[in-house]
Amino acid sequence: MSNNSIQAKFLKNMIFIAVASIVLWSVLWIQGEYSDFNAESERLRLEYIQFQKALIKQEVNNRVRLIQLRKRQVENIIKVTIKDRV
Repeated sequence: MSNNSIQAKFLKNMIFIAVASIVLWSVLWIQGEYSDFNAESERLRLEYIQFQKALIKQEVNNRVRLIQLRKRQVENIIKVTIKDRV
């Protein structure tokens, strides 16, 4: 088969087209996977941040209730102490 034959040129062009198609498909597939990865990462990050905010809010509310309880206890102790002194 001669390098200049129509069959050789056709074969070379078909191989080139096949390789180019595979490379292009691979690039598009990788880009899609990377985009999905970034979207999933962002979703997980936001979900984690929301969870941490809820956890902090719950902890703050627990501490506020504890402080209010201690305040009432101290007020009761002070009232009893004042009554005892008077």
